[in-house]
Amino acid sequence: MNASSISEIEQLVSKERAAVATALEEARKQLASLEADIKKLNAVENALAGTTSLKVTKTRAKPLLPAVGKPEVIQFMQSVLEQHVILEEKVLKQHVEQLAQQSGYSRLGIGMRIKDAFSDPRFTVTADGVRLSLRGSLPRPVENLG
Repeated sequence: MNASSISEIEQLVSKERAAVATALEEARKQLASLEADIKKLNAVENALAGTTSLKVTKTRAKPLLPAVGKPEVIQFMQSVLEQHVILEEKVLKQHVEQLAQQSGYSRLGIGMRIKDAFSDPRFTVTADGVRLSLRGSLPRPVENLG
């Protein structure tokens, strides 16, 4: 075999591979469509039999992120206020939301958690904004053991 024959065979194999890959992709799409149809028909059958409702559940494209808890919000608030000393509530909330998202938490319910955290003794809310409370950061008085 010469080089031109090998080149022609390689081209034929490449074209055939592309055709098979296209057919495979079309078959996968058809399979997915048929599986969805089966799920819908099963749901209808179950509803007619009285075993479940007609509601067909959709699968989520993205998994749900965990909700942030009050301890995490307090930690985020402390972190932000250590850098900025005092911030307006709105600005602090934006920073905390950003930190929560970067840490892999959902923003759902974060506003409530922040409002709850404002009542924590580690923070002081004034007309100027929110800052870390001095309580807890002052040294304890020394007891007289004498």
